[in-house]
Amino acid sequence: VGFASKLSIFPFHFWCPDAFEGAAAEVGGFLSVASKGAAFALLVRFLLALMGGDSAALSNVNLTIGIGIGVIAAVTATFGNLAAYTQSNIKRMLAYSTIAHAGYMLMAVAAMVVFLNGSSASSPDAHAQATRCLEALLYYLAVYLFMNLGAFAIVALIRNEIYSEEIEDYSGLSQQAPLLCICLLICFFSLIGLPPMGGFFGKFAIFAALS
Repeated sequence: VGFASKLSIFPFHFWCPDAFEGAAAEVGGFLSVASKGAAFALLVRFLLALMGGDSAALSNVNLTIGIGIGVIAAVTATFGNLAAYTQSNIKRMLAYSTIAHAGYMLMAVAAMVVFLNGSSASSPDAHAQATRCLEALLYYLAVYLFMNLGAFAIVALIRNEIYSEEIEDYSGLSQQAPLLCICLLICFFSLIGLPPMGGFFGKFAIFAALS
């Protein structure tokens, strides 16, 4: 529960949209990146610590945990993406986007646990696959850092000019501030995962590791 709350994983995500909407965009950007990176580092370290020893019973427990994490990750990514569509405040939309991205990154953690505790856990290939999962997670975090901080920074700049964070007030932004509009589109396209943006390669790395 503690890890899920910190990572805003479904169903312990409820604090995230309200906190992001109530806080300044600068604070929201920090919460969405720094706390996520630290929490994922702790989660991976904690799960690896559980895998010590050669006990078959412990491996079965860890395998069950990995599958459970994978199910939660898929639900979180799906929920975050669908819930973002209904938002009228841009910071709440980015909050649900953060929830969805946490789900994607959690998939890599789940795959790592399954590879290290499956039937072929002792083989070098399993360890290589687990390493690929960690590499995909680190790459996704690096790309997520830039695209999410960029989005929140642009939201903060626009807020200082129009004094609003409602999406409907962004109408006409392409005429009033075309450079900011283009930069925001690049960040959003990357967050969505459209090629050739970095977010696409981050998602590709995650799903390649899962396969």
